[in-house]
Formats: sequence, structure tokens, C-alpha cells
Amino acid sequence: LSHEGKDGIIKAKEYKPDLILLDIMMPGMDGAEAILRLKEKPETNDIPVIFLTGLAFEGEENIDDGINVGGNKIKAIAKPFDNEKLLEVVKEIIG
Repeated sequence: LSHEGKDGIIKAKEYKPDLILLDIMMPGMDGAEAILRLKEKPETNDIPVIFLTGLAFEGEENIDDGINVGGNKIKAIAKPFDNEKLLEVVKEIIG
């Protein structure tokens, strides 16, 4: 668990998690920059990411088609989110 993008990148390299939940709005480094840095590193490039955001995406609660970042699909869920919906997306991504 990290509250800043830079720390999250360091922890992702160290722990190699099965999935990253990433907020778009973070202090220091925002989620967009963090995801680009994660996807440019071979050791973190294939880790699936779900963006959790308070930003509006055309009124959608969930972006089913995902966001394409460096050839990788990234799911985005608007906050506040339903825990069951988040779990559904996590299961879809990691099985």
C-alpha cells in the first residue's frame, strides 16, 4: 500500500503484485505518469492495473473496454465504487 505514485512504483518492482489498484489523483506523481513508468519497465510491464478515480469518464461507472496504455488495457472504475463491481473487475482481470 502506498499513497504516492513514486513509492508505488518502487513497491511494485519489489513485490511484483498480481494486480495494482491505482488512483489517478495522487500527490507527487499522478496515476497517469505512474502507469507509464510501470509499463516501461520489464519487471512491472505485465502487472494488470485498475484505475480508481473520482474523475468522470463520460458518466460511466466502469470503462468496460479499458484504457489503452502502451498496448496494455487498463480498467477504470469511478469512485465511489461498488465493492461487488470492483471484485467483478478484479476477477475478470486476474481470473
